[in-house]
Amino acid sequence: MLTFHEFFLVLPTFLLHIQGHGFRTELISMMLDLKPRFLRFPGGCFVEGEWLRNAFRWRESIGPWEERPGHFGDVWHYWTDDGLGYYEFLQLSEDLGAAPIWVFNNGISHNDEVDTAAIAPFVKDVLDSLEFARGSAESTWGSARAAMGHPEPFPVKYVAIGNEDCGKKFYRGNYLKFYNAIREAYPDIQMISNCDASSGPLDHPADLYDFHVYTDSNTLFSMKNTFDGSSRNGTKAFVSEYAVWRSDAGRGSLLASLAEAAFLTGLEKNSDVVWMASYAPLFVNDNDQTWNPDAIVFNSWQQYGTPSYWMQTLFCESSGALIHPITTTSSYSGSLAASAITWQDSENSFLRVKIVNFGSDAVSLTISATGLQVHVNTAGSTVTVLTSGNVMDENSFSNPNKVVPVKSQLPNAAEQMQVMLSPHSFTSLDLALAHQVAAKKQSCPKCAQAPAHMSPFTGELVVYCSVHAIPESEEDAVIRENEPAIVKRLKKLLMLSTDGTLNMHALWLIRRELALPDDYRDENLAIADVEEWRAKEYAEKCYERCNTDIQHMKMEVCVHSVSVNANNNRIIQGGVCCVDGWILQHQYTKMEE
Repeated sequence: MLTFHEFFLVLPTFLLHIQGHGFRTELISMMLDLKPRFLRFPGGCFVEGEWLRNAFRWRESIGPWEERPGHFGDVWHYWTDDGLGYYEFLQLSEDLGAAPIWVFNNGISHNDEVDTAAIAPFVKDVLDSLEFARGSAESTWGSARAAMGHPEPFPVKYVAIGNEDCGKKFYRGNYLKFYNAIREAYPDIQMISNCDASSGPLDHPADLYDFHVYTDSNTLFSMKNTFDGSSRNGTKAFVSEYAVWRSDAGRGSLLASLAEAAFLTGLEKNSDVVWMASYAPLFVNDNDQTWNPDAIVFNSWQQYGTPSYWMQTLFCESSGALIHPITTTSSYSGSLAASAITWQDSENSFLRVKIVNFGSDAVSLTISATGLQVHVNTAGSTVTVLTSGNVMDENSFSNPNKVVPVKSQLPNAAEQMQVMLSPHSFTSLDLALAHQVAAKKQSCPKCAQAPAHMSPFTGELVVYCSVHAIPESEEDAVIRENEPAIVKRLKKLLMLSTDGTLNMHALWLIRRELALPDDYRDENLAIADVEEWRAKEYAEKCYERCNTDIQHMKMEVCVHSVSVNANNNRIIQGGVCCVDGWILQHQYTKMEE
């Protein structure tokens, strides 16, 4: 979600020590509020240089700060001491819980190139950088990392081979040299090409391709459907740089943020094709605004977010959410953009509907949500609006909150509701999903007929769970004594609280990784026997028991929830872990008078 683009993050004075690493508290806190899933570094053109002699060199950016030579960033015309170097970016990725994406020079700058026949030293340099990040503490470069205080490897799984170099003479030849060498040494690393595959297939292998767009607001708004026609089976897109710029953006306008929000709704709806996206640039020092606009502006003691920064906070729950199809029918459809997701926090589930009104008229819309398995609950439903009196309004040090999202309760929240969209606004409706589940008869498919993936569990937010082991053979018992680390980790995930409830985060993880505990019954369960036996009885009547043999550990997990509908009927629902490790949603439903 974050891309660094030619800036220097002010170190000391005020420090945030995440895992003992020093960064400015306020700046890193703003990054954390975006909930980034990846960190692209150290930049774009900064990596290339106007000339190769001034390109970023990772070796010169590690080691004691006072011994780093630094270099002249000739693209943006400033000297950097590289105090924020390769190692610090890896640390920051780890601290943020974000996947590091290492953008390296592929022998090409803005003005000179290395012939493919002479590229071998550059390839070796990149392999050394990956050994520094991923190698064991006993390896040549891994030991250098360990000496700096990080013996454990960094999980670098993505690299970008150059930046905006696709049209250069030696790019494809150089690219293949890097690609083949990295694939052989690190087959799990995903490689990103600079060449655009949005309108046709690439002529070289790649896991993802870079897509950059800087344009005016009307053009970016119209690009919300760019990926609708993309091949669903081709190379995936990484929109690593996008923004409205120049006269429509100023130093960060509401207008720019609205066009960007509309563009993001299109990326969200095409998330099977667009795997990652990041606004650029993230930071700018107010004393050297070489590039405008930027997401976060700072000086030596202040900082603020531009409207584009605040716009992104309304997308920070999208990663991992369930996307819903959405249709807009209105005479104003040409100026509207919308998307819908279901997401969960630690306590509740929400249907989030985001709508951009890019026009100058207020728009009244009727929103209808069909196919929900739960009802919308007014309590807990909110609306957040990003707008201002003038479409060119900006934030500043003197008025940092001039254009920020305003959140309020949504008293008319329902499956069908009326909303009024302000002119030039970005509205996010969070409709809380009620705890009660509508009673209905439902056939119970056998486990073998279950789909490979199910949508997030809907129904009770507090789920009662009974876990019991399938009798194991003597051979299984021997294997259990030497159970692999994944089994131990999954056991820990399944630990229940004293009241017998399983938190939703653990449930979410269990749906993705098969839980394999063998002995979590009496001491960890505080559920009444009658409830436990009811759940087991219904499970056994509804479908064949699901016996799973993963890592030689046999296990059955029965999850059930109890709720009360409007007629005071008790609804008991449940499911079991199946072959792919997902809890099958609504495998059985039983209504009691």
